[in-house]
Amino acid sequence: MFEAQVYGIPGDIGVVSQSGQWGASRRTCLGTPFNFAYEWFNTSDNLVIANDAISKLNSHKGDVYEQATSVVTVRDQEAYEFSGGKYTTYGFQYKPGFEGAYIAWIANNELAWILHQEGMAADPRVEISVRPVLQESMYLIANLGISSNFGAVDFAHLQFPSTLRMDWIRV
Repeated sequence: MFEAQVYGIPGDIGVVSQSGQWGASRRTCLGTPFNFAYEWFNTSDNLVIANDAISKLNSHKGDVYEQATSVVTVRDQEAYEFSGGKYTTYGFQYKPGFEGAYIAWIANNELAWILHQEGMAADPRVEISVRPVLQESMYLIANLGISSNFGAVDFAHLQFPSTLRMDWIRV
């Protein structure tokens, strides 16, 4: 749901990626249908970005394991361990199903963006039907993982040991 990223050269700007992945777990390798070229229907009716001065559609659209609906938002640059240690609020709310279903992401204690379910409508180009906002039970994972799947990791500028501090999680 949320991933911290750095854009540009080392130290440029910290952002948070707020994503909904539509697809299989990398561990289970179960298939799920994806839109043609991983392009969901992100029209102005289905994609609402609250403040386009700090948020934009993520360039990552998916891969063989998942299709991503994702926006990146500039975050409070002091909400990092070595640059102020402040806390910031992230969250999401959703209405599962089809009619009127949505997922809304909160970053910096403000609405960042909304995905309306109609963005995952049927795609006749690849013969897939409409997909609902997840109706099954979900769970949260909070960790300090590092991955090179979305770009190179700048190990030369990372400080170890590091900690991920959370004040609270409410479900």
